[in-house]
Amino acid sequence: MTIVQKIDNGSTSVVSASGVSTSRRNPDIAILIYDFRGSGVIRNALRIAEAARIDGLFVEFVVVRHEGPFADTEIPVSVIGDSHDFGRAIDTFRATRRLHDYVDARKPRILFSAGNHIHHIVGPALRRAIHRPIVIMRASNDMEHYRTRGYGPLEQKLRSAVVRRIARFMFDAADHIVAVSPELADQVEGYLRSPVRQSPPVQSIFNGIDNKAIRALARSPVNHPWFGTSDIPVIVGMGRFARQKNFTLLISAFAKLLQRTPARLVLLGKGPELEALSRHATALGCADYVDFPGYVSNPFPYLSAASLFVLSSTWEGCSNALLEAMACGCPVVATRCPTGTIDILDHGRRGPLVDVDDYEELAAAMRERLESPRNSEQLRAWSETHDIQRTVAGYLDVFRSALAGAPGADISRPKFDQNRPPSQRAA
Repeated sequence: MTIVQKIDNGSTSVVSASGVSTSRRNPDIAILIYDFRGSGVIRNALRIAEAARIDGLFVEFVVVRHEGPFADTEIPVSVIGDSHDFGRAIDTFRATRRLHDYVDARKPRILFSAGNHIHHIVGPALRRAIHRPIVIMRASNDMEHYRTRGYGPLEQKLRSAVVRRIARFMFDAADHIVAVSPELADQVEGYLRSPVRQSPPVQSIFNGIDNKAIRALARSPVNHPWFGTSDIPVIVGMGRFARQKNFTLLISAFAKLLQRTPARLVLLGKGPELEALSRHATALGCADYVDFPGYVSNPFPYLSAASLFVLSSTWEGCSNALLEAMACGCPVVATRCPTGTIDILDHGRRGPLVDVDDYEELAAAMRERLESPRNSEQLRAWSETHDIQRTVAGYLDVFRSALAGAPGADISRPKFDQNRPPSQRAA
């Protein structure tokens, strides 16, 4: 049963689901997120939190909003937002003072900021805090997607300078940074490199998936009329219907594919672009062959039964969906977007990679993959190299190293970095 603690003006009140106040010891690790939405950042934060709890560490979440499909967690929750809803950006900014109050009241040994969306309030919140926890930040997403949007060299240079300043502000309070792919680690290191100050150490730990659980869940039946009723291939895409995921590109490529290949497209998820995507399919004349079933809590039967999974994103960090599709034995095609897809697909050896925003190239890659052997066992075997146990072992090493030396822990040489070449891994 979730325990909720509300933070307001420096006072703390720990309230259980029954409304009875309780007292708890100070957390070893406080995990900072905005809410419990059904995203990859939250899924991974929950997995890391549970692994740390099993390892004997006292963990709690610090959230701006206690809502979302994953809100019913066994991990205690402290809420630093208020009752107003001005949207994620404003609500997060408004929670800065309450994060400061939380840190001084609860005195966590480690503050683990779990995603790019929340890092920027950590530095301002800690600036006047009496208690200073060890700050570990997880670089969860690419910051350079402006490079894929058709800007000229001068505008790219200007945007790079702006992003560099944003990155330095975001990660200013970090004692250590964990990036979710080697490509992203290199990107963050490049932005933070400075001749006048030492930047925090950056290591890479891939996102991981629970292969065993996924395969068990994939055995459930698919509740959709397009699966198993004909030989027409069914293509699946999934994620939040937002600009990052670029489902407009996938629908455009699908319409192009239909000119030569009968197929169906199922898009799992929800988000602000749903109506626009539906209109786009209608405008291209393929609406009868595209379905939007909504958010599905267990997408794995769909992936197991699908002929192809397509990741059409403009940017990522390290796509859980791509790994999950391969764990289900589903062939994959992905955009060569920053960051992580090149690493996950082993530079195209595990599935075709295409340029971002090139719908004709994507359509050709989809057709080619549909006409090729499925190779499900090889895909499942590759997904095992990204199992969640490897991921959480890496984070536990980082946490143990930090706590072993606190205060003033030396975590500049983490023990675990499974994604670097052997010559570059920390000892």
